[in-house]
Parts: sequence; C-alpha cells; structure tokens
Amino acid sequence: LQLFPAKAAANVTSATTIRLTLDGTQTVVANKKIRLFAEGTATPLVTLLAGDAVANNNVYTFTLPTKLPQGKLIRVEIEEGAFIDNFENPTPAFTGNDWTFTVGTGPLETNRLPSHTAINVADNTNIEITFDRAITTVAGNKIRVMDGELTLFEADVATLPVVGGNKLVFDPPQNLPYLKTIRVLLDEGAIKDDVDNIFSGLHSNEY
Repeated sequence: LQLFPAKAAANVTSATTIRLTLDGTQTVVANKKIRLFAEGTATPLVTLLAGDAVANNNVYTFTLPTKLPQGKLIRVEIEEGAFIDNFENPTPAFTGNDWTFTVGTGPLETNRLPSHTAINVADNTNIEITFDRAITTVAGNKIRVMDGELTLFEADVATLPVVGGNKLVFDPPQNLPYLKTIRVLLDEGAIKDDVDNIFSGLHSNEY
C-alpha cells in the first residue's frame, strides 16, 4: 500500500489529490466513505465515496471538490472495506492518525519596506515585500497604493520584478504625495510558492 500525499508529508499543496496504490487490482465498494478532517475538528472538510475514484490498474485517485485549508494538519479516514481484493479480503479502516499530512502555509512575509506605520518616508520610495521562500507572481492580481480610498497607483504583479527570488518590488511611476498616510493593498492569491500555495494578501490597514 502506498499513499499520496505520504503519511506525515509536509508542505503539501492545498490543491492536492488523494491517491492510493493498492496491492493488485481491487473491487471498489462504491458507497464506502473517505473523509478528510482538519486537526481538532469533528466535521469533515470533504466527504468522498470510494466510487468517486479514478482507477488506473491498482492506482485509485480522488480529486477533491475544494482546496484544503493552508497551514493545517489533515487527517484522512477511510471506512473498512472500501476496496476488496481478489481473495475477498477488505482493506482495513484508516482512523485516528493512521494517515495525516500537513498543507503548506503558503508564502509568509518576513519584511516590508517601508515598514508598517513608518513615518518620514521618502516620497520616491519603492514598495518592497520580502517573503520566507521563493515566490511566483500570478497574473491578473494587483498591488495598489492608496491614499484613503483613492487609488494612487496600481500594477499587475506579473509585471513587477522579483528580486533574489523572494522579494516583490513595486516602483511607483510618480512620487508619493506629501503628508499622507499611504496604504498598500495586495490581492489574495497574487503570490504563490513552488507548490502553488498562496499568500493571503494585504488588506485594509495591514500595511
């Protein structure tokens, strides 16, 4: 028996599939349930039926209807007898911590320039956001520089340079206005990591 994601796997993509590689071709017991739980919760995030599997010889793959929450330990439970081999032996149940894995957090900020609530900032400053890992920008998402509710400047993040693999840099096309409190907004999903987990974005008065 092989499991994907593997037992105790870390930094799993939130868009993962669930896959079992069994010992030989099995008979699927279609109404048996497969449930995924977040750590510490009794209500499943996802409930699948064994009959939902796409079979390729002895490999059974399940596509989840929604992404899993980032940064969470996920527990997979499978009812006993979801699959039956040629000798009428049912697969055992998966319960408790028999099969767990952790979904990655996505990129996390480590530094901002200017810093949050900084004062006396130069009017020609760049906006720089540094992350804890290599990042990729996702086209169609924007960074916005705001004066209150007024958008001063905005750009599609895919047009911006990523310095050193992990620093997003925005050079506003004009100087910032004097004596104003400037906000920076960044769309959720504008930044992702190597397993496609996303940064949650910058909203409201976070920066």
